[in-house]
Order: sequence, then C-alpha cells, then structure tokens
Amino acid sequence: MAYALAALAVFGLLIATLRALFEPELGARITAPVAAATKYTGYVRPTSAPNGHAWPARSGYVDGYPQLNRGGLSDVTIDNSRNDADMFAKLVSLDGPIALPVRTVFVTAHGRFII
Repeated sequence: MAYALAALAVFGLLIATLRALFEPELGARITAPVAAATKYTGYVRPTSAPNGHAWPARSGYVDGYPQLNRGGLSDVTIDNSRNDADMFAKLVSLDGPIALPVRTVFVTAHGRFII
C-alpha cells in the first residue's frame, strides 16, 4: 500500500512538472492578448448579415432567422457596452442531438440586448 501511494505521489509530481514545461506562464497569457487588443482600430461592419438581410438599425433580432423556444421563463442579457465593435450572436438549444440556433441577434458597439 505504501508503494502504491509513493508511486501515485511521484506520478502527480511528474504530471505537474510536465504541465509547467508546456504551458506558458499565466501572466504571459493575459498580457499578450490585452496588448494586441488595445492596438485594434479598424473594425468595419459588413454590409449585410450572413443570411443576406440588412442589419437592424439598433440592437435586436436579425431578420430572416427563426425565433424558436419562446415559451421559457428566462432572460439572457448580452452586454456589449465595453466593446468598440458590433456583436453577432446566436443562442443555441442543446436539448436535441445537435445544437440548434433558437435566436440570432445583433448587438451594436457599446450596446446591450435582452433575449
């Protein structure tokens, strides 16, 4: 029993050492994307939504996409208030064998929308 516990401890230390070798430091993962994001200035909204319909004039549902599963009692708030770019998002249902988009929304830069 003692040998099994010692082997398990050695195995755990080996895994921790290998993980440290192959993963970058946490600080490196956080600072690199933030520095790149602050240099981003060139967002241009596409002329139409992926389905060819026009974008809504303000945050809202995109025409041409179905609005399914409307009988629930939940709200989902999409807060894009801190971003300089618009957001195109799909809310999917995971009830069936495949992920089914039930809402498709457009949220303007610095905007919010409640589904």
